[in-house]
Amino acid sequence: AEREKSFEPIAIIGMAMRFPGDITNGKRYWEVLETGFDAITDIPNNRFNAKELYTENPDESGKITLKQGGFLNDIDKFDGSFFDISYTELENLDPQQRLGLEVTYEALENAGLDVKKLVDSDTSVFAGITNIDYQSKSFRTGDFTSINHYSYSGQALCANSGRISYLLGLQGPSVTIDTACSSSLVATDMAVKSLRNNDSSLSIVTACNLILDPELTIYFSHLNALSKNSRCKSFSNEGNGFVRSEGCATIILKRLSDAQRDGDNVLAIIKGTAVYQDGKSNGFTAPSVSAQKKLLITALKNARLNPSQIDYIEAHGTGTKIGDPIEMDAISAVFKSGRSKENPLLIGSVKTNFGHTEAVAGLAGLIKVILALENKKIPKNLHFETPNELIDWQNLPFKVPTTNTNWDNAEKNAGVSGFGVTGTNAHVILSNPPLVEREKPALRNDFYALPLSAKSEESLKGLVNRYIDFLKVSTNSLEEICAMAALKRTHWEYRNVFVAKTKAELIEQLSDFTQVEYEPKNVFDEDAEPKIVFVFPGQGAQWIGMGKQLFESELIFKESIIASRDAFKKWVDWDLIEELNKGEGSSRFDEIDVIQPILVAIEIALADLWKSKGIVPDAVVGHSMGEVAAAYVAGILTLDESAQIICLRSKLMKRQSGKGEMGDRKSVV
Repeated sequence: AEREKSFEPIAIIGMAMRFPGDITNGKRYWEVLETGFDAITDIPNNRFNAKELYTENPDESGKITLKQGGFLNDIDKFDGSFFDISYTELENLDPQQRLGLEVTYEALENAGLDVKKLVDSDTSVFAGITNIDYQSKSFRTGDFTSINHYSYSGQALCANSGRISYLLGLQGPSVTIDTACSSSLVATDMAVKSLRNNDSSLSIVTACNLILDPELTIYFSHLNALSKNSRCKSFSNEGNGFVRSEGCATIILKRLSDAQRDGDNVLAIIKGTAVYQDGKSNGFTAPSVSAQKKLLITALKNARLNPSQIDYIEAHGTGTKIGDPIEMDAISAVFKSGRSKENPLLIGSVKTNFGHTEAVAGLAGLIKVILALENKKIPKNLHFETPNELIDWQNLPFKVPTTNTNWDNAEKNAGVSGFGVTGTNAHVILSNPPLVEREKPALRNDFYALPLSAKSEESLKGLVNRYIDFLKVSTNSLEEICAMAALKRTHWEYRNVFVAKTKAELIEQLSDFTQVEYEPKNVFDEDAEPKIVFVFPGQGAQWIGMGKQLFESELIFKESIIASRDAFKKWVDWDLIEELNKGEGSSRFDEIDVIQPILVAIEIALADLWKSKGIVPDAVVGHSMGEVAAAYVAGILTLDESAQIICLRSKLMKRQSGKGEMGDRKSVV
């Protein structure tokens, strides 16, 4: 059993991202991939003056050999108040930390996790990061008077994991990894091992890379590693280096058995991972074919897969004339056997779309594979006109797809590679999630409630706007969307709820909300957790047909009524469900010994329904016959005991009143 745990599949249950090309969600990412969008742009002026620094001569001191790259928008914007970060601390906070917090929170929301419930949990955080641009710009300037008590914690790389754990109250392992361009996949490997070793029950893998000054670009220019036309041309004969890019990504991991138990939405599963070092190669920064081969073999062994079962490899593929052939040599040594030109191994790299995101590159490729699994399509590779002449394409059953390729086999497996410039390499093998047959609930009622909340009025309006955009394109049902918002999001102090029958009606209501000025209303004391009380009333508010629609539309309500009917059978000579379905003239709702058991059954069923939707009482209170339902919900009485008490009580009241009907209701309630 212990050995099996070391191979347990790991579920990816949430993800969020920022990549060049205005990629802020999976839908946009897939659009970029499917359409073959090239997201490389000119270096923004708010980074540094690229025109002034540009040269065509890589040997010229203090200059850069490219004018473009992959860049994110709005990296200076951050809601510090949401994360309870003061303005003074925020001034000293590396934008990579800020972005990591934001994207991690979005990934947890995407996973349907309430962050308040993660406090004091063994959730682990593994953060990949290597860039110290902000530290160089603000902490290590030589101006010692600028150093304050936030300088180190705001800019140290270790804080990229530690700050997430601190702000979310997480007590599992929290580690920052710097292995250069393999950082995020090494972090993924560590997270998988943490889960398999039971060091944590949930794991956050995150990585960030921002280009804030020209120093590292100058270094890579002198190394002659950068593409002169600012494009990664992976495995192409025109490949002449890579282009630097920004990015941030987070994935949420859980043991597959736990994810299935908790009903999580599994995006993909990780079957195996491996990390190796090049060791003594041709140079400190030179790759090693033999080490890469060992890496791939070990990952396959951990995934319990044969090489022939892998359909696609998201390669490191930086587009260098020498590095790409070395990577292909290792892939060939492991995957060539048993394949044919008619059934080739497909190989690509997302770097052709938006460049090399460095520490984030592995997660960029991993999320690309998740989207390909979901859409059953391997997206096209860009900038592949002439195959690299140093690769023996004629004798290799491999193909770099230049058009989108169907990927609809039942079991889909793919590998993702990430190589570090100092020789630490990682590989992760992903598969499509197991098919889960979900029981379709009965048709719901006509109206759906969308509860939305935020930490401020402004944030609430921003959330509403995002829901408007989401509703316009989402293929999810309105019921699924509302259920996710109600049960799988953290609920904050500023709230509103929107009730509608259709998506169009809901969009209209949301749009109206954004156009009206509201006075800020903090619904709850920020320091007090809101409590829920269920109140069970006495007799008197019944009507003919009550409960009928819920019985027909809500499975939980129906099951609860059936259970009460069965419990009543020992004490009454009438059938609960038959009485609920009777109309005017035949109904016995005016008989005390009938209506009181019916009301208790309905109150219990309503409580069961609310609890199934995540609305669980902290306290209950009952009036008159409602005390019986309250005692049952509180766990004081069993259902059989509740049935006995209310049925005998109502019969006794009927005898005491001397009437079978409720003409003298005051005397019996």
